[in-house]
Amino acid sequence: MYGDEMPDSAERPAATGAVSPNFLIIGAEKAGTTFLHDALQRHTDVFMPPEEIPFFEDPDYGEPGALQEFSKLFQPGAGKRAIGLMRPNYLHKPECPARIHKHFPDAKLIVMLRDPVERAISAYNHNVLNRFAPLRRPESGIRAIIDQRLQERYPRSQEVIEFGFYYRDLKRYLELFPREQILVMLMEDLRSDAHLVQRRALQFLGLDTAHVPPLPRGRVNEGEYAMARLALLRLRSRLLYRYNDERTRLWRKQRVGRASAFALACIERVARRLQRTDVANNGEVVSPQLRRRLAELYIDDTLRLEKLLGLDLSHWWTRRALA
Repeated sequence: MYGDEMPDSAERPAATGAVSPNFLIIGAEKAGTTFLHDALQRHTDVFMPPEEIPFFEDPDYGEPGALQEFSKLFQPGAGKRAIGLMRPNYLHKPECPARIHKHFPDAKLIVMLRDPVERAISAYNHNVLNRFAPLRRPESGIRAIIDQRLQERYPRSQEVIEFGFYYRDLKRYLELFPREQILVMLMEDLRSDAHLVQRRALQFLGLDTAHVPPLPRGRVNEGEYAMARLALLRLRSRLLYRYNDERTRLWRKQRVGRASAFALACIERVARRLQRTDVANNGEVVSPQLRRRLAELYIDDTLRLEKLLGLDLSHWWTRRALA
């Protein structure tokens, strides 16, 4: 699926004056990483590209010139002390730890974690939005993924479940990177005291926290949608993106026609109105039975994670459902 590894001669940017990232926000998916990205890049000594960078997981990894193109993304950060990027999928993709270590072994890694049961529900909605899962209510859609009934038509839908095994995924990084180069925080802390999480991340990066920039507006992870809003945003994705034949990747279209542009404007207006309603913000109800079934999938991994990190995760549904 993925291209060949780069030759040793291309392991790291070697051009004179090259600017390279020295930290990465690597995950987890749907755990507040976008909010943290926005909070960090407001600091005067931080540079991060505005979009996610999928370089290390890209099927084109290893293509001639790929690393040079990747490096160009960070040139605007010349002179900044902390130069980073964000890509939540990096935590979960098994090929990424070795690739990141190969190019940037001294980089600091920031990981946000979220109760894997709650993350799976949010991730399902996100996959529906991007047309990587069918437009079904989470109750039936997630059950179909667990039972592996969607893999053929929606091959990426299995990520909804697979991306919640944090112990397994973190172990890959800890086998390559020293523990002191990895900062692990919880989304619950981000929601309860975002300023504290912001300061902890800045301190981890060795930056001055005497003048911490204001936080981004909005709630942490506004990823819960009712079906009406999901249907609209799913249509928006169809107009904005093109997909590969396997429907595992998407790219933003270079141009959209006038009719599509008008439709997109209408979709945005209606979606914003729906977002202001309680129904849209609360999303779809998921039964306790499904939550327990998800908890049973993750409990062993979560218990290992607690021991690995020395964290108390008893407040996670994954633990409470099986107490």
